[in-house]
Amino acid sequence: MSAKLFLLVALLGAAVSAHAAAAKANWLTNCSECHGKDGRGRTGEGKKLKITDLTNPTVQASFTDAQAFKVIKHGLKDDRGDVMHSTSYRLTDDEIAALVKHVRSLKRR
Repeated sequence: MSAKLFLLVALLGAAVSAHAAAAKANWLTNCSECHGKDGRGRTGEGKKLKITDLTNPTVQASFTDAQAFKVIKHGLKDDRGDVMHSTSYRLTDDEIAALVKHVRSLKRR
């Protein structure tokens, strides 16, 4: 492998790793209060809101990435009002897309 190609691969790997770290940080800041650090929803708020376990493969299969993006960006409401707050005022579309990938990474194998 040439030195230039090696450097390019290393830089891309570092960028992907930094992107994943940023997504995890955004998860902890914006999502973990209700969904928990692990995505199981076993927090006080998660139990109160009856949040589904995002590590469950069946739950993961029940929504598309586009649906997850829309809910993260615009929030979710039901007859009680806001169930999940919008992140559109504090996260960019790229950060939201990275959060969707993070949610997918929570799935139990």
